[in-house]
Amino acid sequence: MLKRKAIASIKNWVNTKNKKCLVVQGARQTGKTYIIERFAEDNYEELLEINFKQMVSAVDIFSGDLTVDNKLNKYRSRFPDFSPTRHWAMAALELAFENISMKDKNNTEPYQEKLKELTKEIEQYLSKNG
Repeated sequence: MLKRKAIASIKNWVNTKNKKCLVVQGARQTGKTYIIERFAEDNYEELLEINFKQMVSAVDIFSGDLTVDNKLNKYRSRFPDFSPTRHWAMAALELAFENISMKDKNNTEPYQEKLKELTKEIEQYLSKNG
């Protein structure tokens, strides 16, 4: 029953317009990772997991100069075997994390500018490689 409720909540999030980052919280060893992995396996071709406990060096990706180009370059150098789609997804994820932190500060203007920049770059990429 809990699995069905969790899956239903995730599906609801997926179908929500203007969604924000999905945060799954809970006590240790309660199936959070399992439910996300099963959902991704059933609904997507790929799942990208960044586990900061297992890959401490990944924390560096989320620090320093955070322009879209620099984010993509960090991902490309840290994960050279990943597809460009994954690199873009990781940059979008990072922007979502920034959105959460800026929301707490009630200042979303920098996020909006970065989102416009990322959208423009995604459109350019897709028009060249689409």
